[in-house]
Amino acid sequence: MSSPVNAQVSGTFTTPATLVPVNISIPSGYTELDLINVTDYNTPAATIIKATGRSSGAAGTAEIWTGNGATPNVLTPAVAITGGFTFISDSSGTALGAPVVATAITAATPAVVSTAAPLAVGDVARNYATTGMLQVAGMDFTVTAIAAGVSQSYGYLPAAGFAAPATAGIFRRVPFDPRFYPRRRFITAISAANPARIQLSVTHGFVVGERVRIICPDAFGMTQINGLLGTVTAESHTIGTGTNWIEVDIDSTAMTAFAFPTSAVAALGVTFAQVVPVGEAATVPYANLLDDATTNLSFSGVQIGTGILVASKNYQWVARRGTAI
Repeated sequence: MSSPVNAQVSGTFTTPATLVPVNISIPSGYTELDLINVTDYNTPAATIIKATGRSSGAAGTAEIWTGNGATPNVLTPAVAITGGFTFISDSSGTALGAPVVATAITAATPAVVSTAAPLAVGDVARNYATTGMLQVAGMDFTVTAIAAGVSQSYGYLPAAGFAAPATAGIFRRVPFDPRFYPRRRFITAISAANPARIQLSVTHGFVVGERVRIICPDAFGMTQINGLLGTVTAESHTIGTGTNWIEVDIDSTAMTAFAFPTSAVAALGVTFAQVVPVGEAATVPYANLLDDATTNLSFSGVQIGTGILVASKNYQWVARRGTAI
C-alpha cells in the first residue's frame, strides 16, 4: 500500500524595473510551480495575480488569474501560451529556440532587428542567414530592448559603422550558457586607450582579477592586440543600458582601430574576435584564483517568462513534487 506525499520548496524574488526572465533553481523531478504577485495580492490591480505552471505543459505556457482592478478584485482565469513557465532539467542540454524571421537589421547603435516575434529583454539571440550585414551572421547577442510585435535591439552591437543594413535574416533563442564557468565572449568593439576597453556581444559575467586572452583576427583591424594576455581591471554589465564591457591592463593607444570586416569579406568566412578566459591574475592586488574555473553552472529548475511577470513587484513561489511511499 502506498500513500501520496507532496514535497515542496519555496522562495521569493523581486522583479526589476526592466523585466527579464527569472530562473528558479530547484532539484529535478518537481512537476508544478505556483507563483503569486504578493505586492498586488490584496489590492485592486488589473494585473496577473497568480500563475501556475506544470512540467507536462508546453514550454512557455501557464494558467493565469488576472485581477479586474475593482473592489473586490475579481480574478479571471485564462491560459497563457507564451512567456510563461519552462521546466528545464539541464540548461546546457536545452535545444535552441525555433527559427524566427527578421525582416531587417539596422546599421545603427544599437542595432534594431525588425521582427513580429521579438524575444524578451535579457534573452540571447543567435543570428544567421542574414541578407546583407554578414558580419553578424553566426554571432550571439543579448536582447537589450524590445517593441512588442515590432522589433528587438542589440545594445551591445555598435553597428553604426556598417556600410549597409541587413534586409532579412533569422535568429533563434539561445536558452543556455556553456556548461562551465568562465565563458568566452564575442567582441564588438575595442577602444584605442590605456587601459583598453572591450565591449562584448553577450552579457559577459567576467569579474575583476580574471586573466583573459584577446583573440583579434586580421579581418577586425587591431592585429597588435591579437593573442595578448590581460587582467580584467574593471567591468560593467547592465542589461537594458547598452553597457557590457571589461577593461584590461593592455595599452592599445597606438594600435590600429578595431572594426568589423565588410560584409563581402565576412561572406568568405571569418573567425570572430573574442575574449577567452585563461586563468588567474597571479599578482597583487587581485586575489581571484579562478578556483571556480571548472564549476558546472548548468541550470535545473523553472524559467519564468516575462509574459506573466509585472515589473517592480514582490513574488512568492512554491514548487511541488508528488511522490508515493
